[in-house]
Amino acid sequence: MCVIDKENYQWGIINKTGEYVVSPVYTSLEPINEQFAIYSLDYKYGLLSIDGTMLIEPKYNSLSKLPGTDMLKFLVNGKCGLLDCKGNEIIAAKYDNITLFQDDVSIVMCDKKYGIVDNDGKELTPFKYDSFSNFQDGVAIVSCDKKYALIDKGGRELTPFKYDSFGNFQDGVAIVSCGKKYGLIDKGGRELTPFRYDSFGNFYNGIAHIKINGLYGLIDSSGNELVPARYNDIIVMIGAIIKVRIDAKWGLIDFTGKELTPVKYDSITTIVTREGQILDHTPTDVDRCVQVKINDKSGVVDAAGKEIVPCVYEHISHLENDLALIYQNNLRGIVNMSTGEILVEPMYNNILCYYKGIYYVALGDKRGAIDALGNIVIPCIYDALDYDWFYCGRNIPPLIGALMGKKWGFVDINGNLVVDFIYSKRTIC
Repeated sequence: MCVIDKENYQWGIINKTGEYVVSPVYTSLEPINEQFAIYSLDYKYGLLSIDGTMLIEPKYNSLSKLPGTDMLKFLVNGKCGLLDCKGNEIIAAKYDNITLFQDDVSIVMCDKKYGIVDNDGKELTPFKYDSFSNFQDGVAIVSCDKKYALIDKGGRELTPFKYDSFGNFQDGVAIVSCGKKYGLIDKGGRELTPFRYDSFGNFYNGIAHIKINGLYGLIDSSGNELVPARYNDIIVMIGAIIKVRIDAKWGLIDFTGKELTPVKYDSITTIVTREGQILDHTPTDVDRCVQVKINDKSGVVDAAGKEIVPCVYEHISHLENDLALIYQNNLRGIVNMSTGEILVEPMYNNILCYYKGIYYVALGDKRGAIDALGNIVIPCIYDALDYDWFYCGRNIPPLIGALMGKKWGFVDINGNLVVDFIYSKRTIC
């Protein structure tokens, strides 16, 4: 452990018992791993082992670890070089900067231009590049005179400098532009599509949207057009469902371009999840259920595109699991989104999740509880039910405060009276 001496403000290293194994004589001390540390003395930097053995005398103007590696970048008289973690010189101090060590090669700068140097200090490219990305699977994106190309770690240019923009690789391909049109290129530099697209979306599960003359379609990462550009809008939803728009109407298609519904709805929105949400599990059929609207009336379409709840309700929202609330004339009911079965007709002023399949309901100015099938669990005869009691975090069925007139009593989760209505106040302990 590196520590600073309070009296002379010098750094040293102590062991687990607090004894100095390296005397506090250094201006700074920074471990780079469990064996070695960078130190400074009189504004010069060197390298020593954790037991105090000096490996490199203090001779560098700066010495720092390259992020993500055990390699050390050093500076002498304004020039950079590279050491390994034991202090062996890999690259001599003759470059303006060293920005990356990756895959046994370094990206270095000389006279404001980038090039590649290998572990033997051999320059693999001329210093002609204006920018140089990190290597990904052995290839990097470089620019020269405002044009982009692809290069491998051996310094071989895989494409000519003809691209006006070059996106990051995703699913093994990158989106590139030439002129004002976009296309796809793979990591070998092979162009997978002609340059005829006005824009490209990001890839999701190997699929991206494309735009031609203001219309949208779908393309895969091999460059195959799955859906011709014929829609006014196209939005990826949860799972393998995509909503598309023609003029003012919406419909559903899958990733193969198969039409799941006619393009006839005024709107399509998710029910269980937020649009664009990334799930931490494989999307279920319930996750893929959507709310559809026609003439301001809502229904439910399932993952196969079947309209399992007709568009007759004012609104539909998720309750829990595969259950959703249906709204009609400002009243609420329950529908099973897996089957489309209406479990509870819209008759309650409010329905809320309560306790293990039990739901709080309001019927006019009275309160009670039902199960998922609509069976009465606690009759709607109370002026108030203590809703907070269902969120008290207990592992046993809770007692529920119930108000009858101006007196409080307690019922259990099955509606049985446990404590008579004799209390004027109650609180949760």
